[in-house]
Amino acid sequence: MHTGILALMVYSCISTVLLIGIYQFGLFDRKWLSKYFSSHLVVVLKFAISCVIVVPCLYLGLLSVGVGPGQNVGQIGDFIGGILNPLLSFMALIAVLVSIRTQENAQEKQEKILGQQLFEASLFNLMAMLRSRRSEFRKFKVDGVERTACQIMSTQYKSKRQEIDAKGLAENEAHEEGMEFLKKSSNIQDIQILREQFRLIIDFIEDSSLSFEQKTKYYRIAYGDFTQSETTCMANSFFMFNGLREVLQRHNLARTLDERLLSVKMRGFYSDNVYSK
Repeated sequence: MHTGILALMVYSCISTVLLIGIYQFGLFDRKWLSKYFSSHLVVVLKFAISCVIVVPCLYLGLLSVGVGPGQNVGQIGDFIGGILNPLLSFMALIAVLVSIRTQENAQEKQEKILGQQLFEASLFNLMAMLRSRRSEFRKFKVDGVERTACQIMSTQYKSKRQEIDAKGLAENEAHEEGMEFLKKSSNIQDIQILREQFRLIIDFIEDSSLSFEQKTKYYRIAYGDFTQSETTCMANSFFMFNGLREVLQRHNLARTLDERLLSVKMRGFYSDNVYSK
């Protein structure tokens, strides 16, 4: 009997020292546990180790107050096993369930990453196709230099803005004159193509399940694929079309144009960051 009690005391002391060493003094790196076990499984592991230590100590405590199996040392194993087995079996079940859930989370995360990669690949393919179409824009000779209609109109927008500002008109009057000029130029074929291309991009991005921040990111990538003259034509001509101009404003895409916009009122609309995040 004394031999069994001594063995249990040695066993409990060694287990306690190991537990203290693992979690308090770094005999084993805690990152090692995190590497091979999730945070939930670490909790299960801690509980199991604690049970293995506490139950023998509980048995010794019962013996110290005269409660125990007497001289039948074989009942020591029955006592410890009877308590530990259900506890450890239950914790094993919990560990299996946690492991399954962890695998499901990992799979969901992997599917999300794969979905985003497919989205990006499709968006970049769409951008490449639209870019190829824009490269076919007709060019005109202006002062001996070949320029596209967008390049010509970009210069005219800036010149018209300077002309309107020089008149010193009130903001609303200046805006009306700019809009009159805009109506005359909005039917240019290349500008119409830009509108249709950006509508395709809007439909593609808005049909996704992306967050607002992610949509802003991809809108800026797509918008940045256009040349400066093209974005100038887009920002000015889009002002006449509600769905298009709201996208530019909401995602703050036309914030760098300023003097290339036909009126101060347009600049104020595009620089309003109420919807930006």
